[in-house]
Amino acid sequence: MGCRASAAALLLIASLASPLAHASAFDCPQRCGIAQEGAYPHLIVGRVDGVASAEQSAALFQAMRKAGHWKALPADPEAFRQAVQPVSIRLPSGRPHTVLITQKEAQAAPLKAGDFVRYAPHRGVNEKPPTQADELAYWLTTGCVAVLCRGADQACVGAYREGVYRASDGVQLRSDGHTQARGGAPIDPYSMRPR
Repeated sequence: MGCRASAAALLLIASLASPLAHASAFDCPQRCGIAQEGAYPHLIVGRVDGVASAEQSAALFQAMRKAGHWKALPADPEAFRQAVQPVSIRLPSGRPHTVLITQKEAQAAPLKAGDFVRYAPHRGVNEKPPTQADELAYWLTTGCVAVLCRGADQACVGAYREGVYRASDGVQLRSDGHTQARGGAPIDPYSMRPR
C-alpha cells in the first residue's frame, strides 16, 4: 500500500513539474495565452489541442467576464458561443494558447485535434472589418486559423517550425509571447516556413 501511495505521489509531482502542467486548454484566466481584450497579436504555429465545446465556450466567456475582461463584447454567453469558436494550440513546451476564430470560419474549415496549424491575427487588405457594432466587437477579438498539415503528416510538419512569432517580421518569441526567444530562428510571416 505504501509503495502505491508513493508511486501515485511521484506521478503527481512529475505531472506538475512537466511542461503539460500549464493551464488546461480553455482555462484562460489561469494562463492559456489568450489576449485579454483583443485578438492574440502574434503568429502561432503548432498543433490543435482542442476545439471548445459549447459548454467550454460558455464557461470561458463567463470566466473572462468575471475576471473583468472582454467588456466590449455583448454580455450574452450564448451570443458569444454563436459568434466565436475558441481553439487551443499547444506548443512543444506544453503551453496552450487559446485563440478565437469566428464560427463561420470554424464551420467552413473544421479543425481536428492533432492538426498542425497557424494562427494569425486579422491583417491585410482582404480582411475588412464588419460595420455592425456587435459583429465588429467579436471581429476585434478573433483571428484566423489555417491548417498547414493534417494529423500525422510528418513530411509536411517537418517543413515548419513550431512556436510563437511576431506577425510583422516573423521573429521568434518565447512561448509567453512577451520577449524575443534567445537563439530563436525567424520564419517568413506569410508562408510560415523557416527563413
